[in-house]
Amino acid sequence: MKKKTNPDLFTISDVKIWNPDEIIENGMVIVENGKVKSVYKNSDGQTEGEIYNGNGLVLMPSGVDAHVHLRVPGQAHKETPITGLHAAIKGGYGAVLNMPNTRPPIDSVDVCEMAMTELKPALEETGVKVFLSACITKGMQGKELVDVDSLAKWGVKTFTDDGLGVESDEIMREAFAKISKWNIPVSQHAEYCGHGGVLAGGRLQRQQKIPRYPISAEYDMVARDIRELRKHPKARYHVLHVSLGKTVQLVMDARLEGLKVSCEVTPHHLHFTYNEIKKGETSFKMNPPLRDGYDRHVLIKALQSGDVGFVATDHAPHASEEKGENFEKAAFGTTGMETSLRVLISMLQRGELTARRLVEVYSTAPSIYLGIEDEFGSITAGKPFNAILVDVDHLPVEIEDRDLLSKSKNNVFKGVQLPGQIQHFFNPLFQFELI
Repeated sequence: MKKKTNPDLFTISDVKIWNPDEIIENGMVIVENGKVKSVYKNSDGQTEGEIYNGNGLVLMPSGVDAHVHLRVPGQAHKETPITGLHAAIKGGYGAVLNMPNTRPPIDSVDVCEMAMTELKPALEETGVKVFLSACITKGMQGKELVDVDSLAKWGVKTFTDDGLGVESDEIMREAFAKISKWNIPVSQHAEYCGHGGVLAGGRLQRQQKIPRYPISAEYDMVARDIRELRKHPKARYHVLHVSLGKTVQLVMDARLEGLKVSCEVTPHHLHFTYNEIKKGETSFKMNPPLRDGYDRHVLIKALQSGDVGFVATDHAPHASEEKGENFEKAAFGTTGMETSLRVLISMLQRGELTARRLVEVYSTAPSIYLGIEDEFGSITAGKPFNAILVDVDHLPVEIEDRDLLSKSKNNVFKGVQLPGQIQHFFNPLFQFELI
């Protein structure tokens, strides 16, 4: 990965420009002082400054990953700020949202400041933007609400106890009531704990007699949350890493009532079912688990229609000893930033996404969810230039360890052939050559 500081003025010519509202087949973009100066619908316009020939590749907005475990602060044995942000660049992500199940948990302004201090050198080195989620409850104990006002004033983008579902009805009512005035999402890891499940089903689960992860753990919590949300209809509620078709239906029905409900899906839930899990491949132990072919089909259809808003990776790096080969003992989670766009490109090639919808789910919709659409989500005159140059027609290549820049290599797509290749990454400060 080669890095270069951007010139003050440059032109990228001969590119297909993919935006959520328009596809330009033969375009050109002029960038001045880190912002888009002009977007032309053909490459015959007057170039300015240093010239880059895009050779007919796709120029699209860089991704926004609204669900990332950077493990900051305090978990450098899993991921460091620089390895995490290099993984983001490899996957084309210009902005990421850090989850708060850290050491210590991000439940106060002091810990927010601690996290940003730890992140600062990597932010300056890469130019990638990192935003923070805060816990819903102090210490992620599920017993007492955090100081919502101080954290919202500081600038957290969501409140979540991700990794644990908030089981108390009273706490969820209080969270909706207090967070609603800030127009910040309450993002739920939908799981009633204590079920002891590991895999949702499939051949391996039955053969190895691995404890089964029940549907009710996710579905019942979302149903409960929507009941409580009706008492505070101004609140925003978001379901993290939705895995069930039944859960998607709950979300759709709630929106028909006028409630502010949204959800996201991971690349691995779009690509795999539980029948593809093999013995010892504990990267496939994630929470929520992979489901059956019907659920996968519903998730794809809901992503197409917009009933599932966007794709988020739930990038969850672990030290190698935390995974091992024993499903019952292994930690939950897979990494995903480096491979996410290539999964979406595979869906594009199968006709499961259009080019415009791909841009929406990868960049535009998560930027709106986080309230950062002034910086991300489209290549538009006047906005910061956050973009990637992609060969969407690149033939499928098998994912190997060398493709993964995260400190952790527990990625479910290792050994899978995925199409597409990100060749160049741009943000207002830097550009990175990725091939």
